[in-house]
Amino acid sequence: MRAPPLAALVRARPSGPFWARDWLAEVLSTCWPGWATHAEPGSACAWSVGCVLGAETLVQSRPRASAPDGRFLDDLLRTPAPCTVCAFGCARDDDRALPAPLPRFGRFVAAISPGGDVDAGKLRAELPDFLARAITTGSAEELLFLRCLAELHGRGALGSTYPDEADLRGALERVWLDTGERHNMLLHDGRLLAMAHGHDVLLAFPTPPEPGTRRTDAAGPRAGLFLFAPHGPEDAARSGAERVAPGVYTVQPAHPLTLRRP
Repeated sequence: MRAPPLAALVRARPSGPFWARDWLAEVLSTCWPGWATHAEPGSACAWSVGCVLGAETLVQSRPRASAPDGRFLDDLLRTPAPCTVCAFGCARDDDRALPAPLPRFGRFVAAISPGGDVDAGKLRAELPDFLARAITTGSAEELLFLRCLAELHGRGALGSTYPDEADLRGALERVWLDTGERHNMLLHDGRLLAMAHGHDVLLAFPTPPEPGTRRTDAAGPRAGLFLFAPHGPEDAARSGAERVAPGVYTVQPAHPLTLRRP
């Protein structure tokens, strides 16, 4: 069974409600099979949404939902955070699994979609004791997440301060390379977003301009949506989306569509 798709909403100035809810619903309907059908009776869906505000990590999970009440978008847009990551799945989605709650630890939260089996024993053996004690489910997603934190710890970058951008990206890249370059991974520390693209299609969408602002802004777009989808439909390109090549990147919320890599 294939892992669920992921998304990240990155906002340069998250001081108020997100202004393009209808646009976001349209994008999801276009790119995620099952989004349009999850409103049908008997269609089981699940999602998990996470963000970081200051030193607090917030995760909202719905392990099974069937009512067409818009709760996924409510959960995704509820907190005006610089970055919100999520996993979504529907029982009718191309044989995809329903997502588990996003793993989190301290100021870190992640959304991970494995692109194949992982060696759980090897990942566990590579964790320092304090991270091994943090295992709750032992899922592939949780073990990959904790392995990223172990890599940060080995670099001396898991302390009370934010890790350098090079350390955050480097830790994610090391784990991604060591596990076969197959997994999709979103790792957020409250300041930066690190992304690894290993399977499916990664699309980057500029959001529509806020009401009352010019369509072209010298400061660049105010927000961006990164979406891992099973395919890149033509409608996505017409919406201004760009396909992102496989690899590892970081994104600074101040420049929400600028992908940075070594």
